[in-house]
Amino acid sequence: MAGLRTFYAGEHPAAGSEIALDPQEGKHLARVLRARPGEAVEVLDGRGTVTQATFLGEQGKTARLRVDSTVRHPKPSPAITLLQGIPKGKTFDTILRQAVEIGVDRIVPMVTERTEVRLSGERLSGKMEHWEAILREAAKQSGNPWFPELAQAVDFPGALTGLNLGLGIVASLEDGSQPLVRFLEDVERPEKVTLAVGPEGDFTPEEYHGLREIGFRPVRLGHQVLKCDTAALFILSVVDSCFYPRVSL
Repeated sequence: MAGLRTFYAGEHPAAGSEIALDPQEGKHLARVLRARPGEAVEVLDGRGTVTQATFLGEQGKTARLRVDSTVRHPKPSPAITLLQGIPKGKTFDTILRQAVEIGVDRIVPMVTERTEVRLSGERLSGKMEHWEAILREAAKQSGNPWFPELAQAVDFPGALTGLNLGLGIVASLEDGSQPLVRFLEDVERPEKVTLAVGPEGDFTPEEYHGLREIGFRPVRLGHQVLKCDTAALFILSVVDSCFYPRVSL
């Protein structure tokens, strides 16, 4: 279903029951999307449940919906984790939106040696809230029933500590890196995939070494040098296409 979508954080009741949206979601549905009583609305909870509902109207500071039907979507498999060096400006916002549209399971913002953005304290808290809001809106726009987990921003060593790697792939500009598509042709379907993409300026040689030490395989993304947001979209798209459909049976 395209069109009107909203987010509901509570438990989805049985068909015929009513649910009340939180004020922010209710205002967005009624005032921004201009829902009218009787219109169909798709409701996401970010945990795999998609509910078809009917908009009943505003009530006080919220909006009410009648549940028509509910479908539970299994969690995608393989689960894809993206370790992303934080770029400057709004580039990371773009990467987050693209990651949700493609369907990643977890996103880890990394502060690497060449990362120009340094976050801490209130600035970090504000950024995390901003990024969470982007994930939610991107999920509603794309209809993704599973919102990805956004990990706390960490430094490069922290991102690798205790990592459940699965199939580890790093977008690499190093000599000898194997083309991504050729590498995936020889890979059996994994349960988990972890992708690493550097910031502007790429990973340092020492960081590449650290990634290889724990099992990451370096791959090349085409013949040109890609910007970090293009690189993230490229590797996510190719990996997703290779293992599609990613639905657990």
